[in-house]
Amino acid sequence: MIHPPVNQLIQVTVVEPWDFYPPTVRNPFTARVSDTSMDPSIATLGGIVIQTLAPFAFRGHRCEYFVGSRRHAEPEMGPRDWQDAAYSFTAIPTDRALGPTPFDLSWWRGGVGLIAGINLAAPAES
Repeated sequence: MIHPPVNQLIQVTVVEPWDFYPPTVRNPFTARVSDTSMDPSIATLGGIVIQTLAPFAFRGHRCEYFVGSRRHAEPEMGPRDWQDAAYSFTAIPTDRALGPTPFDLSWWRGGVGLIAGINLAAPAES
């Protein structure tokens, strides 16, 4: 599986930008996969949409939803090969994330972009 499944909780560890220290969020942060696509027109290996469990502001932008694509991938991947994978993420507005074409970034002209690694999120403490 190239991407985590929809509704999977993931841990997102931001490595770029180097100054990613929003005051209201920790790095890494937890997010839920809200959509996936294997459409090669998005990126060679498709992409994912994630929703942060705790929205935050960074550089004057509200960050709740991100669309992401794999930075590197092998042609033959196993069922959990998305773990420890590097992704490029772009923050997108809620209406885009919940709309019919969340992977379309043709409108994007700047904002928050991240390079991050993703892993399975730790189970919530009870």
